[in-house]
Amino acid sequence: MFLRLLLASLILIVVGQTSLITPLRAISASVANPIQYSAYRLSQNLKRELEFILNLRRLRVENIGLTERLLELESVLAVSKGLEEENNLLREQLGVLSAGRWGVERQLVLAAIIGRSVRGGEATVTINRGSEHGLREGAAVVIKNLLLGEVFLVEPKRATVRLLTDPQFVAAALDQDSPNRARGLVSGQYGTAIILQRILPTEFLAVGDTVVTSGEDSKFEKGLVLGTVKKILTRETAVFKAAELELVVDIDSLEEVFVVR
Repeated sequence: MFLRLLLASLILIVVGQTSLITPLRAISASVANPIQYSAYRLSQNLKRELEFILNLRRLRVENIGLTERLLELESVLAVSKGLEEENNLLREQLGVLSAGRWGVERQLVLAAIIGRSVRGGEATVTINRGSEHGLREGAAVVIKNLLLGEVFLVEPKRATVRLLTDPQFVAAALDQDSPNRARGLVSGQYGTAIILQRILPTEFLAVGDTVVTSGEDSKFEKGLVLGTVKKILTRETAVFKAAELELVVDIDSLEEVFVVR
């Protein structure tokens, strides 16, 4: 067997050195070259597709990272904007205090409105400050020099505020534009309006006049704006005059208020 294999090898070596094998080589090359080229093209295409997939994964990871960073920056911007608005609000409120109109010695607690109620004609809001922040029942709730209501229920971390339009709200008031400084009582009505009533027939008031707290009830500082006269409600048979007031500020649009303590 060994001698046969050796003999066959010698024959192949001799034949390979002759021109007899040349045609066979040519035929083999003509067959193998297209196959080799196709295999090469296939490998290149597979390589490009693999690189494309890898790039897609890399871009997806980078995109997720950029999105998270964008959300982080937007969050920081929102906090910064909120602080800026809060600082502006504080500066405006302190400007009113420094004008010496009322209660310069009083402290202010900034509170956010976290709830509202208009059930049964009442008009109240809930704020995120309570007894832990020094709030007490009866404290005035303001924005600038405008009276919005009074605190009437205090919990450790929150409180309920009775607004001007609440039927149970009452404050002694005067018309600061009236020649004789007409005096009366302001109270809420149906949770939607405020009425200045119990004005003596001899006292004068007109549409557009500004009505403020008189301080005579010892509840609120004198000079807090309650509203402006919108309509005179006097009847011929009535003993006292009355007027409907228009709020100077849209309470429903407020997000933050100050509590005087």
